[in-house]
Amino acid sequence: MLSPYTPLDPHTKKVLICGDSFVITDSKYPGLHFSEKIANSYPHIDWHILNLSSHGDSNLFIVQQLLQGLVYKPDFVIFSFTAPTRTETVLDKKMIPRSLNLHDIHNWNKGRYNLHIRTIPFFKDTDQNDQLIMADDERTYLQQYILITFCLELCKNMNIPYCYSLGGMKSINTKVFDSIYATNPLTTHKNKEIPLNLWDHSNGTNDPDFHVVNEDIQEKFANMCLNHILESFNC
Repeated sequence: MLSPYTPLDPHTKKVLICGDSFVITDSKYPGLHFSEKIANSYPHIDWHILNLSSHGDSNLFIVQQLLQGLVYKPDFVIFSFTAPTRTETVLDKKMIPRSLNLHDIHNWNKGRYNLHIRTIPFFKDTDQNDQLIMADDERTYLQQYILITFCLELCKNMNIPYCYSLGGMKSINTKVFDSIYATNPLTTHKNKEIPLNLWDHSNGTNDPDFHVVNEDIQEKFANMCLNHILESFNC
């Protein structure tokens, strides 16, 4: 993993990727992943892809990926957000980070938490034949939108160009905003959204690790990201 203190040519363009397993790479499928297609595009540009995405991470941990990735001073950030039902459960309370560098934080995450899909707690509604119902669905979604908006607003306020996919969020539940707020804060970032969602093209397996083996989809996603990247680089 690249150290934040590793010297890079000042002309090197650093692209930070934050997300879940749909945006990690798999060495068994070289060149297939959209991030590799970006890195191999436009050979006259000195690319460096900083991929901090991790399998099973929640949107809260994607926020952490961004905050840790900022030490690299990225020139562009690609987000792929995850399902609202993902959270972390404690695996080893004694596990603490040795430091706040990326390597130690990564090891801490993997050692302290179960990072795979965990559903939000359910309760039994005895008035409806013990049907399992998700607890406080609107609050759950609102929390996710707050996390997503934080990432996008932070990049905007720091003048770091970005684009994003809703990923596991699938779509915006406008009822959450209609019932609580006058406006949806994500609307101000709509022009940065990638309309192609990798979650819609999963092969349903962990082979490859990033789930989408269709090269046309990976190519299209890469090109959509590139449109935003090259515009920000004035290429």
